[in-house]
Amino acid sequence: MGLKPKWLINKPTAIAVMVIAAVLLASVITILFTKNQSMKNPVAVIYQDRQIIATVPLDAEHENFVLELPHNRIAVHDGKIGVEWADCPDQICVHTGFIDNGLLPIVCLPNKVEIRILPYAG
Repeated sequence: MGLKPKWLINKPTAIAVMVIAAVLLASVITILFTKNQSMKNPVAVIYQDRQIIATVPLDAEHENFVLELPHNRIAVHDGKIGVEWADCPDQICVHTGFIDNGLLPIVCLPNKVEIRILPYAG
């Protein structure tokens, strides 16, 4: 009878590690696949206080779109939308930059503004 090395783990722990690794791998593959898919005719939906205040197609026709709100200025440039100016203290919405896909929204919590990109449903 030989001695087991101390670094070996038991069977339930090994199975748990493999399951977690498989879930992480599947998540990474899903994110990469979703990120590389381009949305056809994307539309930016702008919410304030959970109400839709504007819907803007991100196409060449709306290239110079600017929406002035009391506390934010939202603009479209090069098929992307973003917050150019905000009077909130943290400036997270401005630092998020311009977005062109639906992976992450732009959110200004102090001013209750949210910008989401969705595929055109028309």
